[in-house]
Amino acid sequence: MIEELLATFEPRLSGVHVEPIGKVAATQSVLRFQIEGMLYMDPAPERISFDTVLQLSSGEYQVKGEPSAG
Repeated sequence: MIEELLATFEPRLSGVHVEPIGKVAATQSVLRFQIEGMLYMDPAPERISFDTVLQLSSGEYQVKGEPSAG
């Protein structure tokens, strides 16, 4: 679902892949996942990778990332 949302609302990203980090238990209030893809920007596109933490109880999130090598 996150991949579909990014494809719809963030046109600068393409080839987006979202992967959960660690196992997700029904009792957890935190969801961790990694977003990878291609960010189209001037002067040239860059491969990106973001580690994301989503607090399910509050809806707060934290995103950390930088351009990927290669």
